[in-house]
Amino acid sequence: MSTDDRSHDARRREFLDALAGVPAQAACRITPVPNVVVTTHEGRRALFHDDLVRGKVVLVQFMSLAGERSYPVLANVARVQAQLGERLGRDVHICTITTDPHNDTPRALADAARRFGAKPGWWFLTGEEAALLALKSHYFQNGHAHGGDAEDCSRGVMRYGNAAAGLWGSVPAKAEADWIAERLTWLVARE
Repeated sequence: MSTDDRSHDARRREFLDALAGVPAQAACRITPVPNVVVTTHEGRRALFHDDLVRGKVVLVQFMSLAGERSYPVLANVARVQAQLGERLGRDVHICTITTDPHNDTPRALADAARRFGAKPGWWFLTGEEAALLALKSHYFQNGHAHGGDAEDCSRGVMRYGNAAAGLWGSVPAKAEADWIAERLTWLVARE
């Protein structure tokens, strides 16, 4: 085992040990991932939990194509994809979920997927507004949960985790791609 492998394994163990010491209720809201119907950029309908999240390590990112102009993050997600290499679609999946389903149609999302070079395992998702709001509310507290109006951080923060293991974390959307990819691989089961 190389020094880099030992260093990676040590950081992974430290991360997982830290999570293990935190009571589940304090680590995150323990609620099931919504199993709402979404539509991929390929026009395929899927159940979010059953078809896209269950048993997988996922990076969940919210955006709108119009918002990309003022706060671009998809280029960084594309860099994460490149860092993951062949692990994307096998060990790790990316769910990019629109917050603007009226304008971000499957066709518009397919164009964005092409522009950013999305490979199999990176899904651009849309759906009914209520379904997408349920997903956003699951991964991010709304203002009412904090006792008032809270700033929407869903475009600036990405969630990553393994629903089967109950391990979830957050990372700034514009963090270094290699740093994000490394954290994703910490959640991948080792043989």
